[in-house]
Amino acid sequence: MSPETAAIFFSVDAEANKVVVLAATPKVISLSFRRANVDSLLTCIVFQSANDRGLKANEWIADISTLLDGKGGGSAGSAQFTGNNPAGLGEAMKKATVFAQSKLGLADLSTSTAKLGFVDS
Repeated sequence: MSPETAAIFFSVDAEANKVVVLAATPKVISLSFRRANVDSLLTCIVFQSANDRGLKANEWIADISTLLDGKGGGSAGSAQFTGNNPAGLGEAMKKATVFAQSKLGLADLSTSTAKLGFVDS
């Protein structure tokens, strides 16, 4: 994973009937430099961070917290919560994916979530 990568992590403790969710949307802006050939000018490409594109960790967490009966908080760059409904994990993962896609302007991949390992609870 690169420092620019937004990520959300889910962990379930079945014995305690708890779910812990951590989300991070770094504010890092990536710069890429390239030269097409020796005689060309150096080109700088700036990639917007996920955070700048609208994906905020605290909003990402808040969007799924009710599915997992959770509470928590954080900032735009990092957030976490604990929930009491592990049975809602499959739906929460799907919803988290759709939320990120909508904020980042990505194509709707919800029809292929099975390929990502999501299962209905």
